[in-house]
Amino acid sequence: MDKDKMDHLQVNDGNLQPLIVKQQPPLVRQESETDLTPKRDPLTRQGKLFAGLIDDFKIRLSQYPSDLKDGINGQVAAGAIFIYFASLSASITFGGLYGDATDKWIGVGETLLLTAVNGIIMALFASQPLLIVGATGPLMIFDLALYNFCKSNDIELLPMRFWIGFWMTVTGLIFGAFELVSVVKKFSRFTEEIFSTLVCIIFIYEAFNKLSQIFVRHPLLEYYAIPTEKNITEALSLGNNLTDIDDFTNKTLEVDVAKEIPQPNTSLISLIIMIGTFLIATKLKEFRNSRYFGRLLRRMLGDFGVPLSIVLMVGLDVLLSETYTDKLTMPDGLSPSNPNVRGWLVNPFGSGGFPIWCIFAAAPASLLLFVLVFLEENICHLILGKPERKMKKGTGFHSDLFLSCFINLISGIFGAPFMTPAVVRTVSHTSALTVVASPGPGLPPKTVGVLEQRLSALLVAIMVGLSVLMAPVLNLVPKPVLFGIFLYMGVSSTAGIQFLERIFIMLMPVKYHPDVPYVTEMRTLKMHLYTVIQLILLIVLWVVKQSPAALCFPFILLMLIPIRMYIMPRIFDLDELDALDGSGAHVSAVAAKEEQGDNLDFYEEAHDFPTHVDDEAKEIRRKSIISMAENFKAVP
Repeated sequence: MDKDKMDHLQVNDGNLQPLIVKQQPPLVRQESETDLTPKRDPLTRQGKLFAGLIDDFKIRLSQYPSDLKDGINGQVAAGAIFIYFASLSASITFGGLYGDATDKWIGVGETLLLTAVNGIIMALFASQPLLIVGATGPLMIFDLALYNFCKSNDIELLPMRFWIGFWMTVTGLIFGAFELVSVVKKFSRFTEEIFSTLVCIIFIYEAFNKLSQIFVRHPLLEYYAIPTEKNITEALSLGNNLTDIDDFTNKTLEVDVAKEIPQPNTSLISLIIMIGTFLIATKLKEFRNSRYFGRLLRRMLGDFGVPLSIVLMVGLDVLLSETYTDKLTMPDGLSPSNPNVRGWLVNPFGSGGFPIWCIFAAAPASLLLFVLVFLEENICHLILGKPERKMKKGTGFHSDLFLSCFINLISGIFGAPFMTPAVVRTVSHTSALTVVASPGPGLPPKTVGVLEQRLSALLVAIMVGLSVLMAPVLNLVPKPVLFGIFLYMGVSSTAGIQFLERIFIMLMPVKYHPDVPYVTEMRTLKMHLYTVIQLILLIVLWVVKQSPAALCFPFILLMLIPIRMYIMPRIFDLDELDALDGSGAHVSAVAAKEEQGDNLDFYEEAHDFPTHVDDEAKEIRRKSIISMAENFKAVP
């Protein structure tokens, strides 16, 4: 590169976001005749047993030395620190909610430790090592439905989860053997948007539902009972074995009694903490793309918005220590959340009363969990595989699906939450490792490539694992902080969901409709019809999720794929479907942000992935048009 061009390149001092460099660094692989990138389409079946799995491992194994060498970079270290806080915040939030919902059979300790163990497995063996694994909303929905099912049928929870993990691994191996992951081509925004909207609604609903329970336990009263020996005795007579709880939480008896006797101001302070956590995280996220201060400071505050909101609200709770708030309870040291009822390793056959039929009943249940993991894991791959990212080392649809199933067997062995590559955390991780270069003064930076390596994910997993030793600090976190993070995840995840945008468009006069393909390239009535169909299916999913058959909601979700493939094309033509959930939908998302002089954020990009569901029909139409043109030319 000559000197004149070098002078036009600018360097971005930020570490957490795409780095603007003076020239393309040697760590970003260049295409050449000797490039090891697979020339095959990973979603095209070869028709040979285990061919996809073998190719994925073989291709990535040859690149393993560079995966380690390319990780020795300052941007990789900075990105790892960023994702550590994102992963830690999510693990604490999901772990705390698991503890509440499962009577501490699963809690923060299990979530942190297995996020680390599974993260190390993925970092070392995944064909796409930029995947960040952890507990997610959809898997938590399944886990809690399973808990309620086991509780109502008097079945031991942890052995049932072990066998679900076992059968799920078998399913993953079968999919790898016959290259069945190619069905991912049938994914489209139609299915993903309904699924994502359901998850957002559940996050928001659960946040306020948990807060309402605090108001029930600690209502606003004119007078409050002062803890005395008399009402301590009354609390103990409620039937709760508070002394056992006290043994492993290291809490005083008075604090345990406070959970039973209404406390003054507890509800109001909990409301303030939850809303405060949500507002701080949300405003810092918005500040990230504002015009205030320098780019580096804005990006840092935006990227660390969630950890900062947690720290600030914990500080507020400490200042208001005279008011009781319910907090996380983790035992000191490396112990399960409730060592009185469980150990670290799960006995697959239970404590003696686990029915044999449950071992085989876990097989169909594992298919329901597999559907959720299959969706999330492959959405991650589709997003990372977009051409504009300019990644050179390929993907691993087949091998990484098997690994995503295998880590849930590990979770089953240790009685931890089921896990999968998390879309937002994976996209954030990749964005932090993206290298961009500015071609000249005043010109927007262009993506050069991504630092594709294993060390950042490995460092994140190790640091999350070491956080298990932070029990005394984590026990200071009030549960309303977790509700605030849950609310933040629900609201933030609505960004970029075109389905929700179209719902609001239904309420607007036509003259205010945005100038995007799904509005301009089809009749308004047809657009509204498409939206109403999605809304009806969303309501069906919500009803199933709230019913005793909640365990089956992944099956209902799976049915959305054939509805999109076989029913929607009978109502809408190919051009309309393309504008609604094909390439036209991608153009709409990108164009809307470019008008604002911005890029898609992590949450918006999580809904922006390439789809191929109509490729076959488009190819048939293309050949038909070519044939008609040739026939027309042949007519004298």
